Amino acid sequence: MNTVRTVCESDERGTAHVAVPIGLPRRRVEIVIVWQEVDGDDTPDAHGWPPGWFERTAGTIEDPSFVRHPQGEYEAREALP
Repeated sequence: MNTVRTVCESDERGTAHVAVPIGLPRRRVEIVIVWQEVDGDDTPDAHGWPPGWFERTAGTIEDPSFVRHPQGEYEAREALP
């Protein structure tokens, strides 16, 4: 069994649209959905990061040899149907 956890916002009719990537083409699967209302606090602190962590650590690496090397180019892919 696999678990997917996501937070989404419902539309004006109160319907939430959820896409579940299962990676099994043309297979029968059972999907169970459980929902609960969440508050609007979608900050990094709400996701388990200590308060102020990003503010304290962003830009703190002073080593001039620490660089982000070129990442290359994306390969060409077929368009999805």
